[in-house]
Order: sequence, then C-alpha cells, then structure tokens
Amino acid sequence: MNIIYVFIGASACGKTTLCTLLDKDFENVHKVVTDTTRAPRKGERDKIHYNFVSDQFFRDNLDHYVEYNEY
Repeated sequence: MNIIYVFIGASACGKTTLCTLLDKDFENVHKVVTDTTRAPRKGERDKIHYNFVSDQFFRDNLDHYVEYNEY
C-alpha cells in the first residue's frame, strides 16, 4: 500500500529538513519535486530542489496542477 505524507508549516519550521532525513533514512520514501516560477537561490539545483519553470509555462499548464498558490 502506498501512503502519501504531506508536511505543512510556516517558513523555516523544518519541513525540508524532515523530508531530507526521511528520504535519506528510508529507501521507500521520496520527496516530490515541486514546480516554482521563482529564481533559484544559491545552491539550489533544477530538478533536485525544485523544477524551475517560467511564468508562461506555469500559466500554460495550470490544468495539470492539483493545486497552486500565488504570492
């Protein structure tokens, strides 16, 4: 049986750290790489931390997303 866990919390509360530890310690746990239209921050790599996409790509594919937020 497959189980999906979703970690939700305020910025900098440890979501990424928790996901990284679980991914490292359990071979059947994997982080979903999400899409973002923002520019990569120092050290972030495309397809590893996020899928960095253009605003146009994002808008053209809105019907493929389960949910999204705009800031």
